Amino acid sequence: MANPNAEQDEGIPLDPDSDNDDDPGVPLQGQPRRERLERIALFDFLRLLAGNREPQPGFTTMEELVNHLKSNDTITSDAVSRAMLACPRDLFVPYPHRVEALADRPIRVEAAGFNISAPHVQAVSLQALALEQGQRVLDVGCGCGIITAYAAYLTGSSGEVVGIDIRDDAIKLSSHNLLALKARNIEFPEVAAPIRLERHNVFIPLKRHLGRYDAVHVGGALPGSRLGALLDLLGPKGGRIVAPISNELRLVTK
Repeated sequence: MANPNAEQDEGIPLDPDSDNDDDPGVPLQGQPRRERLERIALFDFLRLLAGNREPQPGFTTMEELVNHLKSNDTITSDAVSRAMLACPRDLFVPYPHRVEALADRPIRVEAAGFNISAPHVQAVSLQALALEQGQRVLDVGCGCGIITAYAAYLTGSSGEVVGIDIRDDAIKLSSHNLLALKARNIEFPEVAAPIRLERHNVFIPLKRHLGRYDAVHVGGALPGSRLGALLDLLGPKGGRIVAPISNELRLVTK
């Protein structure tokens, strides 16, 4: 019997062929298991990436921003570079903050209650996930939808990407931004994976999510006790999770 207190799944398929059927899920009990964990103190991580410099001023084009990240060896993947150029950051930043869009620093979207990570953090997270064509990706706490878009580009038309968030405003913003991206970059729908957005609590999972994904990106701080539940979302062949846990950014491989 379905839990009457559980938040209902409200999916928004951005691809007309997306499957909208599902069975009710049950809360996961994260079980101990073997995993490989890499951790970097978040303060040191950010300071290292910034090269102990003052925050960079905003650039005038996305190309300038990406070239800056390549010049300081933050971006080392050509695929990630292409993804960031294909999905311009200014499309994903709400209008009042758009003047900050091309600066290499995080943006606090107070009205929506979330942060948009700095471009260098997004680039390093994507490189850690090492996404490949045809993979399935879950973006937890999708916020403005930018990582969802990058993941769709990186996994290609044979991939599958789901953005999930508990905030209705975030799902609406992501949907709006992804539609704007498709309007500006007319090649994106042809080369990118189908995208589905869901308003749901990932820790009250739906059965279709269990054991389904090759990679999981978490956009907000996560208690360490929740990590086991996310591992259940990875497929039988294993996969990767990138998440900020306490004061550390972690890459977990299963």
